[in-house]
Amino acid sequence: LEANGLREVEVIYRSKACLIQRDGEMADAKQQLIDKLLTRIQGVIQARESKYIMMHAPTERLDEVIALLPGAERPTILPLAGDQQRVAMHMVSSETLFWETMEKLKALGASSILVLPIEKMME
Repeated sequence: LEANGLREVEVIYRSKACLIQRDGEMADAKQQLIDKLLTRIQGVIQARESKYIMMHAPTERLDEVIALLPGAERPTILPLAGDQQRVAMHMVSSETLFWETMEKLKALGASSILVLPIEKMME
Protein backbone atom coordinates (compact mmCIF):
# COMPACT_ATOMS: atom_id res chain seq x y z
CA LEU A 1 0.00 0.00 0.00
CA GLU A 2 2.66 2.50 1.07
CA ALA A 3 4.67 1.98 -2.12
CA ASN A 4 1.67 3.21 -4.11
CA GLY A 5 0.75 6.08 -1.81
CA LEU A 6 -2.26 4.22 -0.41
CA ARG A 7 -3.40 3.64 3.15
CA GLU A 8 -5.77 1.27 4.90
CA VAL A 9 -9.13 2.93 5.51
CA GLU A 10 -11.09 0.08 7.08
CA VAL A 11 -10.70 -3.67 7.53
CA ILE A 12 -13.56 -5.44 5.81
CA TYR A 13 -12.51 -9.03 6.45
CA ARG A 14 -9.57 -10.84 8.06
CA SER A 15 -8.62 -14.29 6.86
CA LYS A 16 -5.90 -16.88 7.29
CA ALA A 17 -4.47 -19.33 4.76
CA CYS A 18 -4.03 -22.99 5.70
CA LEU A 19 -2.28 -25.77 3.84
CA ILE A 20 -4.06 -29.06 4.50
CA GLN A 21 -2.82 -32.51 3.52
CA ARG A 22 -4.53 -35.83 3.95
CA ASP A 23 -2.88 -38.65 5.87
CA GLY A 24 -1.03 -41.32 3.96
CA GLU A 25 1.38 -41.51 1.08
CA MET A 26 1.32 -38.98 -1.70
CA ALA A 27 2.76 -39.19 -5.21
CA ASP A 28 6.37 -37.99 -5.26
CA ALA A 29 5.64 -35.17 -7.71
CA LYS A 30 2.87 -33.81 -5.48
CA GLN A 31 4.98 -34.14 -2.33
CA GLN A 32 7.88 -32.31 -4.00
CA LEU A 33 5.54 -29.51 -5.05
CA ILE A 34 4.17 -29.18 -1.50
CA ASP A 35 7.70 -29.21 -0.03
CA LYS A 36 8.77 -26.48 -2.46
CA LEU A 37 5.72 -24.37 -1.59
CA LEU A 38 6.35 -24.77 2.16
CA THR A 39 10.02 -23.82 1.76
CA ARG A 40 9.02 -20.65 -0.08
CA ILE A 41 6.35 -19.70 2.46
CA GLN A 42 8.78 -20.29 5.34
CA GLY A 43 11.38 -18.17 3.52
CA VAL A 44 9.00 -15.22 3.25
CA ILE A 45 7.95 -15.51 6.90
CA GLN A 46 11.56 -15.76 8.07
CA ALA A 47 12.54 -12.79 5.89
CA ARG A 48 9.84 -10.63 7.49
CA GLU A 49 11.36 -11.29 10.92
CA SER A 50 14.93 -10.58 9.79
CA LYS A 51 17.04 -7.67 8.58
CA TYR A 52 20.20 -7.49 6.50
CA ILE A 53 22.80 -5.46 8.38
CA MET A 54 25.93 -3.88 6.95
CA MET A 55 28.46 -1.82 8.88
CA HIS A 56 32.09 -0.94 9.38
CA ALA A 57 33.46 -2.32 12.64
CA PRO A 58 36.79 -2.02 14.43
CA THR A 59 38.83 -5.22 14.12
CA GLU A 60 39.73 -5.26 17.83
CA ARG A 61 36.02 -5.29 18.84
CA LEU A 62 34.69 -7.87 16.35
CA ASP A 63 33.80 -10.47 18.98
CA GLU A 64 31.78 -7.90 20.94
CA VAL A 65 30.00 -6.67 17.81
CA ILE A 66 29.15 -10.22 16.70
CA ALA A 67 27.83 -11.06 20.19
CA LEU A 68 25.27 -8.23 19.90
CA LEU A 69 23.79 -9.62 16.69
CA PRO A 70 22.13 -13.03 16.86
CA GLY A 71 22.17 -14.12 13.25
CA ALA A 72 21.25 -16.87 10.89
CA GLU A 73 24.94 -17.67 10.43
CA ARG A 74 28.33 -16.12 11.09
CA PRO A 75 28.79 -12.69 9.50
CA THR A 76 30.65 -12.03 6.28
CA ILE A 77 33.73 -9.96 7.10
CA LEU A 78 35.54 -8.06 4.35
CA PRO A 79 38.68 -5.91 4.53
CA LEU A 80 38.26 -2.19 3.90
CA ALA A 81 40.57 -0.70 1.27
CA GLY A 82 43.34 1.26 2.93
CA ASP A 83 42.05 0.70 6.48
CA GLN A 84 43.67 -2.00 8.62
CA GLN A 85 41.78 -0.93 11.76
CA ARG A 86 38.24 -1.68 10.51
CA VAL A 87 36.38 -4.23 8.41
CA ALA A 88 33.05 -4.31 6.61
CA MET A 89 30.52 -6.72 8.15
CA HIS A 90 27.39 -8.10 6.51
CA MET A 91 24.91 -10.35 8.28
CA VAL A 92 21.29 -11.38 8.70
CA SER A 93 19.86 -10.70 12.16
CA SER A 94 16.57 -10.64 14.03
CA GLU A 95 14.55 -7.46 13.54
CA THR A 96 13.37 -7.33 17.14
CA LEU A 97 16.52 -5.78 18.53
CA PHE A 98 17.14 -2.76 16.51
CA TRP A 99 17.38 0.82 17.86
CA GLU A 100 19.02 -0.15 21.14
CA THR A 101 21.35 -2.53 19.33
CA MET A 102 22.40 0.15 16.84
CA GLU A 103 23.29 2.48 19.71
CA LYS A 104 25.38 -0.28 21.35
CA LEU A 105 27.12 -0.99 18.03
CA LYS A 106 27.97 2.69 17.66
CA ALA A 107 29.35 2.74 21.22
CA LEU A 108 31.64 -0.17 20.24
CA GLY A 109 32.98 1.91 17.34
CA ALA A 110 30.82 0.64 14.49
CA SER A 111 29.95 3.15 11.78
CA SER A 112 28.02 3.34 8.49
CA ILE A 113 25.40 1.01 10.01
CA LEU A 114 22.72 0.07 7.47
CA VAL A 115 19.64 -2.02 8.29
CA LEU A 116 17.79 -3.27 5.22
CA PRO A 117 14.60 -5.30 4.73
CA ILE A 118 14.86 -8.79 3.29
CA GLU A 119 12.30 -9.82 0.70
CA LYS A 120 13.01 -13.56 0.55
CA MET A 121 15.54 -15.93 2.09
CA MET A 122 16.35 -19.63 2.05
CA GLU A 123 18.71 -21.45 4.41
